[in-house]
Order: sequence, then structure tokens, then C-alpha cells
Amino acid sequence: MESATEELKNAVNAMQARLTEAEGRISDLEDSTQQLVNGRELHSKRIDALWSRVEDLENRSRRNNVRLLGLKEGIEGDNLNVCIEKILSEGLHMHIDNEFEIERAHRSPGFRPDENQPPRLIMIRFLRSTARDKVLKAARENGGAVWNGCNISLFPDMSKELAERRKTFTTAKQLLRDKNVRFRLAFPATLHFAWKGRNRKFDVATEAVKFI
Repeated sequence: MESATEELKNAVNAMQARLTEAEGRISDLEDSTQQLVNGRELHSKRIDALWSRVEDLENRSRRNNVRLLGLKEGIEGDNLNVCIEKILSEGLHMHIDNEFEIERAHRSPGFRPDENQPPRLIMIRFLRSTARDKVLKAARENGGAVWNGCNISLFPDMSKELAERRKTFTTAKQLLRDKNVRFRLAFPATLHFAWKGRNRKFDVATEAVKFI
């Protein structure tokens, strides 16, 4: 009996030692897992912050750019810059001076489309951002431009991600138009308008729609 009891005690002690060791390993694994989770969250935040900076830098590098659509292929002749100046002066009725100096302009790369296909877009980069802003304002006020038989549209140049963000404000802008409220969608994507004597701004489209 004493021998059997001693063997049981030894067995229980051994089991307790193994259990203590297992609990220690489990605790170490839990700590390691938590560190991995915290590290992943930290890395995700850093990646999001870096991506925001990259996107911001990309869009700021396009601040002087304008996209022009609708100009027939070949109608620009040998000098695209002169053609663009004519579109601005004759199609948008703008007074063109040194402020509207064009740094470079070109059609989008690729093969020249057939006559029954839409023409390639033209990318214009102005030397000054003020020129770009005035051109886009004139295009909005005139609903585009008609020049030499071409219906021409001009748009700001931006990344695909930013364009999608700005597109989410379509409903809010339409609601404001219905109420005859003036607004502006500031860079990168912030809706500004005045409501009952107070200035309002929204970075999230759903919140703007809910407020309106």
C-alpha cells in the first residue's frame, strides 16, 4: 500500500510538473501571438499612412494637368500647343496670356483609333496651377467647349482612387443643386457649402447626404 501510494504521488507530481510546463508554453505562445497581432496592426497603420502619402504626392504632381476629350485625331496639325490655345480662346472665350503657358501636351499613348472610334484623350500640363484652375472653371461655366466641329470636355487629372472618392459625392452635389445651394468640392475630396449662414464641410459623402 505504501509503495503504491508513493508511486501515485510521484505520478501526480510528474503530471503537475508537465502541466506547469505546458501552461508556461501556452502563456509564451499567447504573448507571442499578441505581439504578432499588435505588430500587424502597427504595420497596417504604417502601410495605410504611407499609401496616403504616396497617393497625395501623386495627385499633387498632377495639380497642373488637364485632361481634354473630344478633339478629333489629326485636327491639331503639327503644333498641339497652338491648337490648345485656340480651343481656350475661341472655344472657351478666354483671354490667353503668359499665365497660360503650356509646359507640355500630348495625346495618350497607343495606336491611332479608326474614324468611327472616339479620339484619344489629350493630356495638358500647364506651367502654373492658376492657369489650370481658370481653364477648368471656364469649362464648367460653359459646359465644355465647341471648336472646329468638336464637342470638347475638360477635366482635372487625378489618380483612379481619388476620382472614385470624389465620385461618391455625386448624390450630395445633386441634392445641393436641387436646393440652389452653391458648393465646391475642394482638393482632394472635401465638400464645402454654406447652410443657414454657417460654413459646412464634409470629407465623407454619406455624412453630407444625411445632413442635407
